[in-house]
Amino acid sequence: MLIKDKKHFWLGLITLVAFFIVLYVMFLPKFGGKNALDKADDLFNSLAKGSSYYFDDLKKKNITLNFNTNYQFTLNLEENIINDTTKILSFHTENIRQNGNELTFSVNLYKFLDRIIEEGKLLYNNETTSLEQTYGVPAKKVFFVYWSLLKGINTELKLDKKVKEADLVDSVQKRGVELAYNFLGIVPEKVANKAGILTFALVFYVIYTLWFGLGIFYLFEGFGLVMKKGAKVEH
Repeated sequence: MLIKDKKHFWLGLITLVAFFIVLYVMFLPKFGGKNALDKADDLFNSLAKGSSYYFDDLKKKNITLNFNTNYQFTLNLEENIINDTTKILSFHTENIRQNGNELTFSVNLYKFLDRIIEEGKLLYNNETTSLEQTYGVPAKKVFFVYWSLLKGINTELKLDKKVKEADLVDSVQKRGVELAYNFLGIVPEKVANKAGILTFALVFYVIYTLWFGLGIFYLFEGFGLVMKKGAKVEH
């Protein structure tokens, strides 16, 4: 018979059955209409957003560097956003020329970035109405346009060896626009406010992982598959 140790075999089998019962329950929509994994994902996304607020730092950096001059850029943009880009840019500057998918425009870099940062705060806080009323474009589309513009502007500034300007634009693009865009719809939470549930989730994860491993260990021991220290070989 395959079973060598009935006690450990049944202990391992019961442990694994209980493990999969809990796993089944975790996949049921019993947590506010969501399963446990989706609920945990929401929690960690909220905590990630709550610990990733950089807009005040970006604003201070923009004020400190204060590139309060007009810069001209010529960018090649995707065809599907060229019209929206022209429309949105018209709220920042009147100096826009379009030639196919190529836009040439000049903006006051300080004012342009400052407005993007301020609007980023709105999107970060899931406030989309004012943006959509201003531009007549969905809020996420506005920020996709900003992302495309800043990416192109960053490249142009680097080519012109304007390193400080390029560094600031890169920071606003990655720590402002991308942050607001990617976390839209998620409610930010501070770790301190969710310390209890976070601790529970992490402890449960460790215990649940060990639970499975222990079940496999007992089951194999029941089949007589055990690890033993090898005998020392004398030469």
